[in-house]
Amino acid sequence: MKASIIIASNGRRTILQRAIRCTLEQSFPPDGYEVILVLDGCKEPDWCEAERQKARCHFEVICEPKRGQAASINKGLRSANGELALFLDDDILCPPDLLFKHVEAYERHPGQLAFGPILTSEESRASLATEWIRNRNDTWFLETVHENSECGWCFSFANPNTSASRALLLESGALDESFWRYNDTEFGFRLWKKGLRFVYLPDATVSHVVTESIADLAGKHAYEEGRGEVRLCHKHPEYRRFTTLGGLSHGRTLKIVLRRMMVSACALAEAVLSPATLMANALRSIPSVRRAGLRMISWRYLCHFYRGAIAECGSWKNFHDEFAQRLPVLTYHRVGQAEPGEWHALSVSKSRMQTHLAWLKRNGWNSITSSQWLAWLESGTPLPPKPVLITCDDGYAENTVDAFPMLQKYGFVALTAVVTDRMGQTNEWDSNAGLPRFQLMSAEDVRTWAANGMEFASHSCSHPHLPELSDAEVAKELAVSRASLNAAAGVDCNSFVYPYGEYNDQVCDQASRHYRLAFTLDPGLNGLAGNPFRMRRLTVSQNDTPLDLWFSITLGRNPISAAHRKLRRWFSTRDTGF
Repeated sequence: MKASIIIASNGRRTILQRAIRCTLEQSFPPDGYEVILVLDGCKEPDWCEAERQKARCHFEVICEPKRGQAASINKGLRSANGELALFLDDDILCPPDLLFKHVEAYERHPGQLAFGPILTSEESRASLATEWIRNRNDTWFLETVHENSECGWCFSFANPNTSASRALLLESGALDESFWRYNDTEFGFRLWKKGLRFVYLPDATVSHVVTESIADLAGKHAYEEGRGEVRLCHKHPEYRRFTTLGGLSHGRTLKIVLRRMMVSACALAEAVLSPATLMANALRSIPSVRRAGLRMISWRYLCHFYRGAIAECGSWKNFHDEFAQRLPVLTYHRVGQAEPGEWHALSVSKSRMQTHLAWLKRNGWNSITSSQWLAWLESGTPLPPKPVLITCDDGYAENTVDAFPMLQKYGFVALTAVVTDRMGQTNEWDSNAGLPRFQLMSAEDVRTWAANGMEFASHSCSHPHLPELSDAEVAKELAVSRASLNAAAGVDCNSFVYPYGEYNDQVCDQASRHYRLAFTLDPGLNGLAGNPFRMRRLTVSQNDTPLDLWFSITLGRNPISAAHRKLRRWFSTRDTGF
């Protein structure tokens, strides 16, 4: 037999009979396929016998004890006889040629997995829940999938309208039945990790008849999806780079505080938003009310999603430590006495840096390396409380005398960015612009301090303006500087620091090919939802007091400095008459 259509149902009878009838009326040769309906914890409907009698193909109904969607799909997969398994659902209506298109893709791309779009049916219940699903899912299929079809569907594999070799799916262990929800995502991600790829069939479209209520969508489903997301990260740490769990601590501090307040007071938020959403649903014909209602559904969904994730972690502290860390990265350049004509942010005196380090130590901040941050990003390896990353750009030789011993005194480490072609020489990129000349660390200095626990990163070969270079020149700067640092000083670095903090999309793409982290000079804090090749940093200057430091590492910005800049600009325009 060529193909088996597998449908798992938990008893939603409103559309099930029509869904089955669509599968039984496929234009594919009747003796070449079968339809298997697996009922999860419910009895066989009376109409099944009549449909079985009329069916041109083999139609089998299997009644199973209630064990969840994954167990039902696995039962259907093991009971099937076809070479190809096509998954559908009990609220999906498919066209007569759907199976033909999946079989054609199977024969054209053996060993790969095929999927087609699922678009919201016009027959769906008229409600804001339906519109919310349409805005979320239809857009994904019509826009996102086209850009990244090879891996996009791995996050929803066993959902409707997907197909693959049945033997291949069984060899891969089928679905993990311990996942109540997200079993499809887990299975797809497992297949993707094994090297299997996905073929998108844009013409193989099916219709989803939405029957969920707003309460189901924004409450029960969201809560279980939050739990599933955490379990997926635990089982597959590689999934952390795709997870949305870091979103709770992403963005401006005020938004983060509001999100956390809503999640922590979920019952109160639900008491307010639930009746408001129902009212908006009743008045959805008014555009502004409809938009407000859709926004409230999203708030309720996120609230229950994160509540489920926190419950799966066991506590807010566990969730925070694993998914919601915010890392401040402090940027120093040269630690020493400022010279005439020097850029104001280039140098910090030894006494000022000591004030900063003493304040950090006294207030419980713990210095970490970029390797520790990478380990947390990629696998959730625990970090110490209140982590902070300290960086020193350009590799000034004075730092080996004034900065590094002081860092060791307080039990801190630093990531120093080295311009490899200038090791043991001077900062030519600044002196050519008329700025003071300073001695840079030698390869021997790098070796010595690497052996003493300091970390090093590449800062390019020659400190150029990378966005002004060609792709080939950028690639050379990044690749050669890493190799040179390894050859000259025995340091194999995973991090790159953009010269002058300058970058564009092409530079970031090149950085991702040679490194695992890259640092900008964009202000802000870093978290799981951030881009590891656009790491944010907070520039520390001579004028920064402990209060300035507190604002920076807590908020990701310093309102005092911002106010000073505005005042300077105001006085400047006043003096010039503009």
